[in-house]
Amino acid sequence: GGSSSSSSPGQGVAPALASPPLHQGAKGDALRGLELSFLSLSGVDDSVSPRTLCDISQEFSFVEWGVNFRAEKQGKEPRYASLAWLRQLREEIDRRQQTGKFAPIHFAAHLGGEYCVDVLKGDASLVRTLWEDYGFLRVQLSPTRAHGVNSTQLRKYLTSLKSVIVALPQVEFVLEVTKETRGLSFALMD
Repeated sequence: GGSSSSSSPGQGVAPALASPPLHQGAKGDALRGLELSFLSLSGVDDSVSPRTLCDISQEFSFVEWGVNFRAEKQGKEPRYASLAWLRQLREEIDRRQQTGKFAPIHFAAHLGGEYCVDVLKGDASLVRTLWEDYGFLRVQLSPTRAHGVNSTQLRKYLTSLKSVIVALPQVEFVLEVTKETRGLSFALMD
């Protein structure tokens, strides 16, 4: 995922990959066939001007902005944008779209804490709101201790998580795959 322990916005950079298998050929061929779909800059918050964010997106169409969501930190800590900031961003995007010369901006919601657990339990309401009201096309779930989630029995959420994914086919879901999340992530891959 695009998370980082740094407190500076945009410091957690992780490429979102959509690639065929890596070739294991001669030296120099290891990355042939690798295709980056987005470069995710995660942790945008109220310190980033919505106008600047839009300007960067217009210049670099491959940038995806990762917005961290965690109830107890939202708008209170660096790397967690306030809902007021998200509304300002939506207004800036709407204003620019009215000019007709505006390329899409890519966003991913990075859910931790209660927000992540709610989705795991089958509640699609937050994801639906993020998609309908703010234009988020990707949602990354980070069900790990580092992101405020008790990860000891994640596999029990398999059916309820699948119900959210099926209910929102227009949203791409990304699950942070780690040793901690393997019970759920490998079950989803079956």
